Amino acid sequence: NNIDPSFTVKIVLKNPRVKLHLVDFHRTLFYEHISEYDLFIYTEDDIRIRPTTVATYWEETQKLASLVSDPSDYNVGIVRYEYNYPPDVVINDKTRHATRDVTRVYWEHNGKPILFKATEQVPKLPGYVHMKNHHMGMFMATQQLLLAWKDRPNCR
Repeated sequence: NNIDPSFTVKIVLKNPRVKLHLVDFHRTLFYEHISEYDLFIYTEDDIRIRPTTVATYWEETQKLASLVSDPSDYNVGIVRYEYNYPPDVVINDKTRHATRDVTRVYWEHNGKPILFKATEQVPKLPGYVHMKNHHMGMFMATQQLLLAWKDRPNCR
């Protein structure tokens, strides 16, 4: 089995007039190209995704599949969080020391600290949680998961 270690990135631009409806387009594109890729990523333009995030998603997805009887019931999520840096601080190698005393984490849209009830434990999976607010500014799924979800009732 010859594995090709390269990858392809396809960027699709939409008219800015679609505004908040941009999220409605990724599912169609994913299914149009389902046989061409092993992993699909949707992201809003203000989300930075590092290769380590993608590699971790892939590795954790494989681990999760080994823990449950039907892996298509789950997907590994990535939580975006922001530190409460002063607005005029840009973190780089020269200012990294500014992060030493920053501990409070803020959610992007409500500006409040993480609340105790922001997550719930996933039944029968110790160490796994799910978010109560299912807003997706970034989404990853494997080909196998997308195929399993395609015709599942109420799976959006």
